[in-house]
Amino acid sequence: MSAIIATKKYGVSRSQLHLRLQTWPIFSSFSTPALREYYLLFWSVEYFLGRWKEGAIVRNGTIYHVCFPSDLSLAKLKQLDKSHQLALSFRTAEAEYDLPSYVFVSLPV
Repeated sequence: MSAIIATKKYGVSRSQLHLRLQTWPIFSSFSTPALREYYLLFWSVEYFLGRWKEGAIVRNGTIYHVCFPSDLSLAKLKQLDKSHQLALSFRTAEAEYDLPSYVFVSLPV
């Protein structure tokens, strides 16, 4: 029931937001009201790999499931220079959606 209320309140359905959390590198202003948390950090490959554990990163007590664009993978990251910078987009939906938190990892342009 709360997902229906959230859809009306924020203008995006639970399934649409779930897909966007996992696949969109950048959120438009249309979707950001549905997010409780959304920020970008830059980490080195070495720092990222040190924080990676079983497909997730824990930051400030929140578990973020790691997502990559289709042209990037953990295997590719391990081939990069350890000082190479990564862009990490942390995102958490509003509580009404009852969705996990994600971090979208990409190579900065």
